[in-house]
Order: sequence, then structure tokens, then C-alpha cells
Amino acid sequence: MSKYKGFRLKFSAPLHVNAEGFGYERTEEMIHSDSLFGSLINAWRWLYPEDVSAWFPKGGDDLLYFEPFKISSAFPFKGSVFFFPKPLVSLVKPEGLDPELDKQIKKAKFISQAIFERIINGETIDFSSLYMLQDSKFWLTAEEMKSFHNESSLYCMIENPRVSLDRLTNASLDVFYFAEIHFAEDSGLYFFIQFNDNKKVEKHFSAVLRFLGDEGIGGDRRLGKGLFQTEPFELDLQVPESEQWTTLSLYCPTSSEIQNGLLNDATYDVITRSGWVGSPDGLNLRRKSIRMFLEGSVFSGSASDHYGSMPLVLPVQGGLIEHNVYRYGIAFSMPIAPGKEVI
Repeated sequence: MSKYKGFRLKFSAPLHVNAEGFGYERTEEMIHSDSLFGSLINAWRWLYPEDVSAWFPKGGDDLLYFEPFKISSAFPFKGSVFFFPKPLVSLVKPEGLDPELDKQIKKAKFISQAIFERIINGETIDFSSLYMLQDSKFWLTAEEMKSFHNESSLYCMIENPRVSLDRLTNASLDVFYFAEIHFAEDSGLYFFIQFNDNKKVEKHFSAVLRFLGDEGIGGDRRLGKGLFQTEPFELDLQVPESEQWTTLSLYCPTSSEIQNGLLNDATYDVITRSGWVGSPDGLNLRRKSIRMFLEGSVFSGSASDHYGSMPLVLPVQGGLIEHNVYRYGIAFSMPIAPGKEVI
């Protein structure tokens, strides 16, 4: 049994997180680790600028390590049920499994802690006792479903119509839709964190996270969106001893990791991360696009090793931005039993 520290984020206002490849009409139901990290560092600069100045070099190289802490992406929870990204490993399915159920299993994006522990330990799953929620996006056991008290959703997504205006005449131009998530009672997002035995950083982190909750995260913060309260927690997880691992964060490997056979027998999906600088020093500047491995990807190696880097996506530009901008690509790794086929 391994213990993992983390924080729950309980939202008191709607949340909008840009979905890659879409406009405002779509929103993610989670926050990827790079976006969460960027929001934390921007908030950190307001409270403890001396910390940030010490962490990031003045030169223009990628960061292969980030010493103070390591975080996962932020995933949904409801009550005592934590949801994880579905690992890209095989499941032993019974013969004669209903084809419609098989489609739902493949469609699921998040799985509950009980199912996640069975998968990473290579245990069989009783498919007859599973529940699917929100168009098969969430997958949990009958026992865990009891804590939902007959509720069938963690959140609802609302699309609000808006009108774009001409900047010169203020005339109406186009109607577009802005999507936002409203979390159900006792629902929200959570993430794991590992501190490197630095009590000062741990103390500062809690203050920064509370400050970020008051400022908001995601889109439309100026309108009071994305506000949350924080709650620390510890979670016991049954993890195996294995020479494979899955990532609970986005992951940007180093060239040496690729050369050393990272992709041998790996199962993974990728995402392109781009967008505008979040720092107030360069809000009109665009960052370089980066391809990264998605949460749930599986690789060979020891989960206790360090994986990933923080690539430089925008260097110092005199008169425009006075600090380097990095993309957080450190893997939050967790051991997983070997699989046989991709689901």
C-alpha cells in the first residue's frame, strides 16, 4: 500500500478549460498538468517572487528537472470516489461480452479508484457489476455507486450564447457559445503532489493554492469563474512492483529517454499543446507548440525513476517578455502490471 498526498479543488463558480482543437464551445472536465502548473507558477510570482527567480534559469535551455515538487493532472472526484485516467493496457474480457457494453468500456475516459487498482495490479474485473455515468465517460463499481445516493452525474456542462463585437463601432458581429462546467455537490477536481522534503516549499504551496482559488483558474476569471476552495487529503493506493509504469500527467520525454528505448512496447496517445502565454508579462505572445504523451500512457521502466522535461517554449525577448516560458512535461509515474493488448 502506497500513500499519495494531494488536494481537492471544490469549485464555487463554473469552470472553463479550453479543449485542445476547439473554440469556446467545448471545455475539458479536467485540468492537464501543464496548465495547472502554469497557473500555480503565475500565482507563485505574486506571493513569493524570490522562489520563482531561484527555480528558473536565465539561460535558454530546456529544464530536465524541477526540484521543488511534482504534480499530476487534476481529475474529477465525487465524495470519496476518485477517478483516474484509464490506462492503455489490456483487460481480460469474458467470452460473449455484450458488444454494446464492450463499446462503452472502450469509450470510458475515467475509471474509479477500485477499477484503477485492479487494472494496475493485473486483476480481473467483474464487468457485470460496473456502472457507466455521463454518456459512458465515467466507469465505477456498484459498491462505489452507493456513495452517489442515486445521483447520476458529477457535473453538467452548459453552453452560454455570446456575441462578439466590433472593436471600433461596438456593433454585433457573430454569435458564439461559451461552455462551462457546473460541478455537482461534493464534486470537483483533485490532483496528487510529491514534495522533495522541503517544508518551506510545502508551506508556500498551500498558500499559493489558496490564492489561486481566490483568483480563479481557467477562462473568464475576470467574471468570477473558476473559483475554488482547497482541501488536502491522503489516499492509500494498492500498487504493484513492476517494470512498467503509467503516467498521471502529461509527459514530454527527453531525447535520451527516446534513444534508450522508451517507446519499446509502449502504448500511448499524444496531444498537441499550444496557446498564449499566461504570464502578465507577455499576454499577447504565443508559445511554441509541443507534442506530449497523454495521461494513461504506459511505458517500460521503474516508476521510481525520473521521467520527462520542461521544454523551453518561449525564450526571453527584450521589450516583450523578460523571462523564459517553459511547458511542464514531468511525468507523474505510477507502477502498472504488464498488459497484452490495447483497449
